[in-house]
Amino acid sequence: MAGVIESLPKVIRELAQEAGLLLMSAAMNAESEMIAGCKNSRNPLRAANWWGSDIGLWFMISRKWQ
Repeated sequence: MAGVIESLPKVIRELAQEAGLLLMSAAMNAESEMIAGCKNSRNPLRAANWWGSDIGLWFMISRKWQ
């Protein structure tokens, strides 16, 4: 029982990081769609375009994420 209680802070930290990453990813995707429109749709009036099909990498807490 003591081992479970001792591991709670680590589990809570990992869950918080994962939730933060999901939230940041959703925010970045929403902003990208607002600026560049939906992927694979044509609109000559938009100011920005999607480039490439690979999911980009970004860094948080000195770690590389996809």
